[in-house]
Amino acid sequence: MVFQTFFLQLKKDAVGVPTDESLQLPCFTLGFEASTNISIIQAYLETAKRLSDNRADTANVTKRLDDIRCSNPPKPSIYEPEDFYARKIFTLTVLKRFSDCMAELKVKDRIC
Repeated sequence: MVFQTFFLQLKKDAVGVPTDESLQLPCFTLGFEASTNISIIQAYLETAKRLSDNRADTANVTKRLDDIRCSNPPKPSIYEPEDFYARKIFTLTVLKRFSDCMAELKVKDRIC
């Protein structure tokens, strides 16, 4: 998967930068909460992109999420760290959580 490869490259470039275990993203779900979860995921990805000075190119993923979202729930407010190191941690964590979610979906797809 391209996104997972991108995350691994970013992690390699950020040796020694931990992820923030307290930061959690929703994973994909079916049903009425799907659009809300997609909106939250998109907001985090857009914030990670902005905080990384656009090095984290999430445009393609965000576009794909737009394609599968059924409605337009309100855009959530995401806390943006101001410190450079905290921004790096935030970006790395968001990309890791999304990558983990996609890997989990891939495993579930193999089971079905």
